[in-house]
Amino acid sequence: MTPAPDSDTEGMRDLVPSRSRPAVDRSLRPNRISIWPVTRGGYGIDFTYHGATGYSDAETAEQMLRAAGLTTSFRQELDSAWTVRFGPLPRDHMRAVLDQYAW
Repeated sequence: MTPAPDSDTEGMRDLVPSRSRPAVDRSLRPNRISIWPVTRGGYGIDFTYHGATGYSDAETAEQMLRAAGLTTSFRQELDSAWTVRFGPLPRDHMRAVLDQYAW
């Protein structure tokens, strides 16, 4: 499948897990993950953080995802949570992000 023209594929080779650093350093452990299909193709992803450290956790997640070459947006939710949104990503890249950063 060819990625959509607006998809976030630059820097995706950086999403291959590195064996040189422990998995705990890569995990962003969001409180909530939302995934949805995008009409142009691919998937959008939200990593949402709650609680007293929600803002700083989301800020850290945004920095790590941007360092991996993804374009992100940062937003405050109505329930005082903080969300990092990125995509659209092709299916394989979406799964790579989840495997490397979400769990």
